[in-house]
Amino acid sequence: MHVDDLQRPDIVNAWTSAGHQLTTAGERRDPLFLARVLWLLMSARKVVSNRMATALVYSAAAGTPVSIYGPHFQIAGISETSSESYLQKLWPEFYSPAAHIDDIRAVADLELGRRHMKAPAELRQILGWQTAAPAPFLNYWVGAPVEKARAVLGLKKRAVGPVINGVKLSPLDFLRHPLEHLPDPLPRHTAFALVQPKILERP
Repeated sequence: MHVDDLQRPDIVNAWTSAGHQLTTAGERRDPLFLARVLWLLMSARKVVSNRMATALVYSAAAGTPVSIYGPHFQIAGISETSSESYLQKLWPEFYSPAAHIDDIRAVADLELGRRHMKAPAELRQILGWQTAAPAPFLNYWVGAPVEKARAVLGLKKRAVGPVINGVKLSPLDFLRHPLEHLPDPLPRHTAFALVQPKILERP
């Protein structure tokens, strides 16, 4: 369950009252987040969703069977690129009950760029991380927040991507809580193995 949904007793009760066990991978900025997600996906017999989602791609890449069924979940404020027909046209293998897991896995590998994976040493060389430099520090702590502020305040034109958010926010929403948009400290460690999330106790 999304960590924010755990703060909603009505959502938690809806799932637990139906007999489901709940867990969460935690905050996305938690360095163990992805390790928990992968443990859940790789230990499952099957992963299902009511729309095409990142979890299905990771599951298929790990060789876990996936399925999409049920009423399509349409994200509010997102354009037609989030519609079921668009997603089904883009990823037909994931929507086909007859698709073989090997075919779905091949698509997932392409989506995740498995063929472009690099060893840690080679990646450090490509990114210029062999030695400490001030540029990445300044870009993360100064450049990125300034660019985000310019975009939110309408001082910079946003690039149009494949998914267009239709929710319009006033610049005042940014000015009310400007410090919330600052970047968080980067983790100093990461997980090199899968991490089992805790099953949450019923309320």
